[in-house]
Amino acid sequence: LGCSMPETMDLIPLCWAVGFGGQMFDGNTQRWTPVAWNSKELCELDRVTVLVTSAGQMQIFVNGKFRLDGPQAIPRADEKPLFALVALAGSAQSVRFHPQARLPQIGNHNETNNYKACAAMQGFSSATKGRLVELYNNCLSARRVTNGNSLHGGLLGDGPLRRRRIGWY
Repeated sequence: LGCSMPETMDLIPLCWAVGFGGQMFDGNTQRWTPVAWNSKELCELDRVTVLVTSAGQMQIFVNGKFRLDGPQAIPRADEKPLFALVALAGSAQSVRFHPQARLPQIGNHNETNNYKACAAMQGFSSATKGRLVELYNNCLSARRVTNGNSLHGGLLGDGPLRRRRIGWY
């Protein structure tokens, strides 16, 4: 990706995203499709967890509850690292990364860190963010600095997602 962030996330090669007015983007097909969840439903302080399972299925949890299955056939992160990608657009004004976040309870899985990542995500990248994004709190938090029509509110994690037994998050 380099150091410049495109105006919209779907311009990033091989990205997968959910939200955006009730849509998801599949980097394999380069298509937007409707989903049964809209990120506009989020309220301040809601906690969103994104999991990419070992089988390549994106899953979205809000406040610990499963909300939807997102794009499928995402390449395994042990083949090519996966990075968090956030768009501060629409009603989304800010985001905070929680480095010690735990995956919500899924079935009878008791998630533990069985994998060691050399350089797992610790915050957001100050080098790869939209021009309308301001980072603070040691790059753990970001906010959109204007409500104008420009969409340059994207940001990228500063390292790959953490590997866990069940997948990457």
